[in-house]
Amino acid sequence: MSKRVSSVPLSGVRKIMEYAKGLQDIIPLNIGEPDFVTPKHIREAAKKSIDEGFTHYTTIKGIPEIRRAIAEKLMNENKMDVDPENEILVTAGTQAAFSAVCQALLDPGDEVIVQDPFYSGYEVALRIAGAKIVPVSVREQKYFAINPNEIKEKVTDKTKMVVLISPNNPTGNVLNKHTLNEISDIANDHDLLVVSDEIYEKITYDDVVNYSIGSIPGMEDRTITINGFSKTYAMTGWRIGFVTACEKLMGNISKVHHSMNVCACSISQRAALVALTGPQDCVTKMVKEYDKRRREITNLLNKTPGFECKIPKGAFYVFPNVKQFKMSSMELAKLLIKKARVVTVPGSAFGKNGEGYLRLSYATSLEKIREALARIKKVLTG
Repeated sequence: MSKRVSSVPLSGVRKIMEYAKGLQDIIPLNIGEPDFVTPKHIREAAKKSIDEGFTHYTTIKGIPEIRRAIAEKLMNENKMDVDPENEILVTAGTQAAFSAVCQALLDPGDEVIVQDPFYSGYEVALRIAGAKIVPVSVREQKYFAINPNEIKEKVTDKTKMVVLISPNNPTGNVLNKHTLNEISDIANDHDLLVVSDEIYEKITYDDVVNYSIGSIPGMEDRTITINGFSKTYAMTGWRIGFVTACEKLMGNISKVHHSMNVCACSISQRAALVALTGPQDCVTKMVKEYDKRRREITNLLNKTPGFECKIPKGAFYVFPNVKQFKMSSMELAKLLIKKARVVTVPGSAFGKNGEGYLRLSYATSLEKIREALARIKKVLTG
């Protein structure tokens, strides 16, 4: 067994899924997956690709049409000027993109600054790459926004990279432009790379706008932007995403991704092209429904004794404070599975600072959300 991989413990997300395995009458609020079906025009594009025999390898970086469409989208929506020929790689989802970035750009012992709590899947990729993870705690009182001054305090001569996830999983925070400007100053002053995961960029509320740090002058050559289609277009199973970086960095990122996947699925690329260039009303409808669920689950949680929940500004998760229960978040999550048949994720799965919280996904129907919260309330209040 590889010592490198064996040293990485099973994540709290996986542990809680194992605990719930085989149980009946479960309401899953643990899954970060849209419950909507991929829109029809996207599905039809995939069927057409199959019928036309577009089922072979594509170029390593992805078909030219989708790379051009991504570049146009980045220019129009994110204010990023990206060369589709040399600075865009279509990937087998954002997880593969991040893993390729870690393997291509990090050496064992390099320090990577992340916010705590932090998406657990990325923690595994960083550890496998041999990086030293340097957490910066975010606070509920500040709506889980990362403080640039605290990033600056963590920088050493071994710091190589800062990882940002905005809109954020698990907290739902969205970084504002002022914060991103301050982080960009730190990156330039200390010659750091910044990885910006923007997979939830279209899922924001209350007129909150997601900004791309790669659009800030001076950040073009040090920002690696990761994005995809899973959340925006309900395409999780299609495994299709993309990464942008300057040509100097992209060569090695492409090399690693090619060794893992050869190329992204040809059929998914065609479908993603139609997702980008086709009608966007499907996205608007999904976000409108998420907003209803967001308000409902936050309201119900705050009416449940022992829960205190800030309303998120992005993604489709709530991260309520459950410290009043005087038990670990894993113990509470297991109790809710056993007694209420509701699956949540313990905050400890996302880092030390996540202890005392639970992550609940509202990417499920209002009916299931209401039933789940009714069960939770009944179990916890007797």
